[in-house]
Amino acid sequence: MAANILKKYNLPKHGFIKELAALAGCDRNTVRRALYDNAKGPKSDKVRFLYQQKYEMS
Repeated sequence: MAANILKKYNLPKHGFIKELAALAGCDRNTVRRALYDNAKGPKSDKVRFLYQQKYEMS
């Protein structure tokens, strides 16, 4: 039987895209494209960095 591995992480709350957009100083569409479509560029990199800092636990 395989061991169950549980990873702890924070689930983002409703409205997290708007919150990240305010923190990053960019548009909501930029945040959505950075997280869901893996867009490239300096703004997208900043959005992904903020998302990791805010919602991922290691």
